[in-house]
Amino acid sequence: MWKSFFLKVLRFVALTLLIVQVTFSSALAQETLSPEAATNQSPEAITPSKIERAAPDNLNADQITAAPKRDRKKASGVSVSRLTFPQPPNPYDAEAIDKFDEQLYGAGS
Repeated sequence: MWKSFFLKVLRFVALTLLIVQVTFSSALAQETLSPEAATNQSPEAITPSKIERAAPDNLNADQITAAPKRDRKKASGVSVSRLTFPQPPNPYDAEAIDKFDEQLYGAGS
């Protein structure tokens, strides 16, 4: 009797710990790289660093430092240029429905 009781208690504790672990663990698994992919990647891909770019030869210093500015106007409400599609035909034949109603319920209903 004690043996079955202890086995039930042990099973209860194990299942409780398993449920708690699944409930509170991270939902998404972490991505691991295969050994081939890890060796093929460059150091910049693993630890990104700031890459300095050389300026083209045909630009002077003033043109390099001046960033182009874009004037963006905020859209007020709904935009005017919407796509419009033709209205699809009505799938119901109103005349046939009226004729059926007259046959079923009589005229004037």
